[in-house]
Amino acid sequence: MLTANQSLKQKFSDILARFERYSFSEEQLRDREPDLEMAAYDLAACRACTGGMCKTSLNRDCSNPYRHKVQGEPCGDECYKLNICGWYALDHRACIMYERLSFAVYKCPGHIERKAQLSGVRQSRWYDD
Repeated sequence: MLTANQSLKQKFSDILARFERYSFSEEQLRDREPDLEMAAYDLAACRACTGGMCKTSLNRDCSNPYRHKVQGEPCGDECYKLNICGWYALDHRACIMYERLSFAVYKCPGHIERKAQLSGVRQSRWYDD
């Protein structure tokens, strides 16, 4: 949830890590906020992954969204049936090509390698083509 003094750049700082050079405006971020939300959801799922069932948005196939949206109950294992291991995130090459926020789906290399990738994002802030 966005607080009164928090910008979208602050809210999505983990998603925008290594994309600072593009200097996306708040308006550009607002236009793609649903995509940023999905990327944030997938990033959290990857960080929590232990190698079991993939719980990114790509794998989610909830048969009872009413239960989750209206009643506020969290999704359980029954909502993740597709067994698609991957995540949705910003894509450097597309951002360069289209000069705007662009997203792509990435296939999971396995939870250990994915954790190493996430660790590398924290250590390195720039993308080298």
